[in-house]
Amino acid sequence: MSSKVYFSDNNASFSKYLIRFSSATFLALYPSGAVKQVRRLLTSPQKRPPPVIPNDINSQSVATHYGELMTYSIGHGPTILFVHGWSGSGSQFFDVMRAASKQGYRAVTYDHYKHGHSGGKECNYPLFIHSLALLDDYLYNPKSLFCVVSHSMGASAALDFFKESATPHFLIAPLFNFYEELETRVKNIGIAPRLFEKIVSAIEDDYKVSVRDHDSMRDINLIKSPINIIHGKSDTLALYHFSKELANSNDNITLQSVDNVGHMRIINIPETNEALTIFLKKTSDALLATT
Repeated sequence: MSSKVYFSDNNASFSKYLIRFSSATFLALYPSGAVKQVRRLLTSPQKRPPPVIPNDINSQSVATHYGELMTYSIGHGPTILFVHGWSGSGSQFFDVMRAASKQGYRAVTYDHYKHGHSGGKECNYPLFIHSLALLDDYLYNPKSLFCVVSHSMGASAALDFFKESATPHFLIAPLFNFYEELETRVKNIGIAPRLFEKIVSAIEDDYKVSVRDHDSMRDINLIKSPINIIHGKSDTLALYHFSKELANSNDNITLQSVDNVGHMRIINIPETNEALTIFLKKTSDALLATT
């Protein structure tokens, strides 16, 4: 799922049908090669040069079966876990992590496989889930997490992985229709539907995690702890109307809407930092009231 596939709105009919013809022909003539090559395209995020790690951010690489995961932390106190999305990195959260640490929290994050400073041969939704599991009890204790802050596809994975916990969630431009959006965009660039299905099946078999049955709308409705969503009304990737629908139908979900902000930039706008500060304060006050 390269960024050129996932973030592109290219619907040019000639290129779409040319790619579809080529991928269908490749699949018919060389099935295993077609699956291998297109899978590599769909599971390779845009690889930006990873930023230099600031001196105030503690970093450590963790060896896993799927490759090295680079982790980051700052501060002391109750732990807040930050989970980035596709083609992002843990460094996107450094500013808000610093702000959280000044409020008395330990803020932690990491780079998903093939993102930032992490290794790995590929990345995909099952690996988003596996990375959360592999870092549990190393980077964070799932039984004592104060809050999970997540963005985009990272929000999909966080809602899935933590759906049976009582941890509060702060969601930034969450992607609720992940599989449908992926399927639509892959078809729009012309990859043969049958080839796409074969790749999804291979990924599900390899990692023992369902992609097609994933449903963030179902997952979020299983969570009864406080949830705050901040979402741009004009977001063309993570559609705003899902967040609005959920906030209108769930008493534990609060939505803050913002205008004229992109899907990536929303992470570091002042409104997001302010909303998170308020959410952490409310969560802390509610916790103190019950003890």
